[in-house]
Amino acid sequence: MVNKRGFLKTLEAVIAIIVFLIFMVSALVFNQAPQDQGVPMDVKAIQETVFSKIGTDLELRQCIIEYDSYGQQCLGDEMVSLIPSQTMEYEFEVCLNDPPSCPIVSDLPEDTEEITVYADSMIIQEDGESAIFRLFIWKKLQE
Repeated sequence: MVNKRGFLKTLEAVIAIIVFLIFMVSALVFNQAPQDQGVPMDVKAIQETVFSKIGTDLELRQCIIEYDSYGQQCLGDEMVSLIPSQTMEYEFEVCLNDPPSCPIVSDLPEDTEEITVYADSMIIQEDGESAIFRLFIWKKLQE
């Protein structure tokens, strides 16, 4: 009977550790970060290629900062060479900060079960001027 108290304290400590471990495991399992919404690898690769090109090509960055009819043509030509037109369709927009302007892209298809539009953006800054470049990509429907 002398060791009965020691046995109960040990049992209590073991139960406390088990309860703590169950709590920690359940907290880790149920509080996982939300999964990526499933951007397909080919779309992600195209986005990374386009943004990498914009990040390294000074002439292309200047086309975005000084976005006008020449900039639109300059960007359009570059997008044609970077995005495979056989499988993908795309639109882009440039939002200038001085003066503030951001056109509405009206050529985007509606999200449906067949089409999902994937969007990503990049902020460009050169010599104190900045602009936001947005790229919208979706897979062509097979006819």
